[in-house]
Amino acid sequence: MSAAGAASTEGRNLSVALRNAGGVRPDADLSSVRLTRGGQTYAVDMRGIASGSAAQDVMLIAGDAVHVPSRGCFQDELMAPGPISPPGISVYLSNLTVPATGNAPSAVGQSVREYPYGTRFMQAVVNTNCVGGTRSTSADRYAALFSRNPETGVSVVIDRPVEVMRTRPDRDDYDPYLLPGDSIACYDSSVTNLRDLLQILGLAGAVVILAP
Repeated sequence: MSAAGAASTEGRNLSVALRNAGGVRPDADLSSVRLTRGGQTYAVDMRGIASGSAAQDVMLIAGDAVHVPSRGCFQDELMAPGPISPPGISVYLSNLTVPATGNAPSAVGQSVREYPYGTRFMQAVVNTNCVGGTRSTSADRYAALFSRNPETGVSVVIDRPVEVMRTRPDRDDYDPYLLPGDSIACYDSSVTNLRDLLQILGLAGAVVILAP
């Protein structure tokens, strides 16, 4: 078979269809992917595709329908980049922290930022310029993750003190993976908030003095 013919054939494989559909979710049951063809439903074991070993990567034909059931639990191994994982994730970010003075100086886009599949909350918090700086004014920042359970569709809000996230030894359990469409907000420390408030009050006092 020619190389062009091989490429055309591979493009019709089940694994390619799953990736083109957005990739499998971390709760996917890859041991029993359902392929319906000609009124008959078959169970296809795709676990090998995710692990890099042999799998039943069947070729699809016109009229096929594919359904990936849920195992009802989160599987860490499905959060690693692979042939049937999402190509990446888009996360909404907000960062108004010091030393960044706004979204533009901290290189946060107007809408979303792309991250590799398998990125964790803390990695995005670092990338959002929410970690580091002057310890006396920045040490008690915290970050919020707004996510949605992919299985139930229920919204989840997770608040994490940044310094606690940085030092916890069980960070893998405390530090969740990011999912497509998640949002992250970074909040200033109480010291920074008080300083900014005093600056505002000082400016207000100057306006009062100058007013006729």
